[in-house]
Amino acid sequence: MRSTDLIFKILHMSDLHLGKSLKAQDLAEDQGYVLSQIVQRAEGLAPDLVIISGDVFDRSIPSEDAQTMFGRFMADLRRVLPVKARILVIPGNHDSPRRIAFAAELFEAVGIHLVSDVRLAPALVLEKGGTQAAVWALPFVTHGAYHEFRKSLVQNHNEKEVASIPALGGDGSMAERVANVVAHLRPHFQDYDVNILAAHCYVRGAALSESDTAFIGGTEAVPASLFEAFDYVALGHLHRMQALSPTMWYAGAPMAMSFGDGSDEKGFLYAELCTATAPRIEPVMLKPLRAFRRVRGSFAELTAGASAFESDYVEVVLTDV
Repeated sequence: MRSTDLIFKILHMSDLHLGKSLKAQDLAEDQGYVLSQIVQRAEGLAPDLVIISGDVFDRSIPSEDAQTMFGRFMADLRRVLPVKARILVIPGNHDSPRRIAFAAELFEAVGIHLVSDVRLAPALVLEKGGTQAAVWALPFVTHGAYHEFRKSLVQNHNEKEVASIPALGGDGSMAERVANVVAHLRPHFQDYDVNILAAHCYVRGAALSESDTAFIGGTEAVPASLFEAFDYVALGHLHRMQALSPTMWYAGAPMAMSFGDGSDEKGFLYAELCTATAPRIEPVMLKPLRAFRRVRGSFAELTAGASAFESDYVEVVLTDV
């Protein structure tokens, strides 16, 4: 029986897309319903760390209501977590890094780490019984973020390391940028007992759902092999919960993002990590306020059974027109 004192407990979620609408239908009520379930489950699970792996908002300039919802979610989550627990949030491709990191110093004072840049050191370090777990942050690595990463090396006067990180031109791929960043971080892994990565990217071979359309393409794919040295990789960007390996998971979106996603179960991941064994991962499923349904049939067939869907969001495909 493992001692819980030697286990790092993590809640991994992503792709909240706060402020999203569906064909002009505001989803704020649905999103608030799901966030309240996350808070309730988090209180019972009592994690050491909560990771939100990007796409907090649906737009780079979120509405005031979306920002208020996120602030309330952070406050509610912080309130129910253990005193020493930490929250890590990174931006995704839908987010503005600067807006995600607004008031980061203030949030960090209460254990909420808003990390919008690629850093030379862990975003935070957890410790239990003398065992240290480094938590590394890899937000969506745009050309601009990669440039800032190289510039930070210059500012730290490490000319040897700067020379080892190529200045990729405009055609540098996401895979090249991520490979160069991880290559720089990897030598520091030996300083810690456990290494955890929060990343927002598309890993080659992952299954796409219907809503995974924006910014997805072959040039953006990152090989899974780049992340093999990490003990756990908490991925965001794709909306379907899935494992790429025993240590590499997408949490997926906590609720459906399109009618094509309606048949997928949604939630977040609970992970237990220690140095002795492989991580134990448990999906935690959430109940939507309203289901997303796509129905097909003739006008007569669908109107006859319409009462079965009256409380859901429904996309109708007529077969007799």
